[in-house]
Amino acid sequence: MAAVAATMVVAALPAHRVPSGARDCLLPRESFATARDTAAFCAEAFVERNGYTELPGTSDREMIAVEARDRGHTLTDAVEARRRTIARGAVIVCQGANGFSVVFHVYDPHDTKNGHVVIMGRQYDEMRLLAGFTRTDVLDSGCVHR
Repeated sequence: MAAVAATMVVAALPAHRVPSGARDCLLPRESFATARDTAAFCAEAFVERNGYTELPGTSDREMIAVEARDRGHTLTDAVEARRRTIARGAVIVCQGANGFSVVFHVYDPHDTKNGHVVIMGRQYDEMRLLAGFTRTDVLDSGCVHR
């Protein structure tokens, strides 16, 4: 009887999605002013923990998202090959019906027109780095500069 009551209490609690993997956002306790701000935060954390910036990235192998473009014999080699490919700080955030696209400049300070894009779902999950480059000087509808 106690097990049934405990199950009913748990079932009555509001659903709270707990990020469980490398492609999910670890949201902070405080909320952001807009959904785009939250998406920017999530994408920035994603590229940093996955070793794309000048920062070392995470040492937690479970939180590293393996991408199709990765090269190397080991995960460590693949993450090291990512180093300094993306500049820190989102420059464009786009919100669409299926989620968000967040654009970053390439790491080269002389290249201000090319960037990399992180996409994610509406719940700030399923983050992926798109292959190739995108132009940062063109805005589609639903996009804003930061």
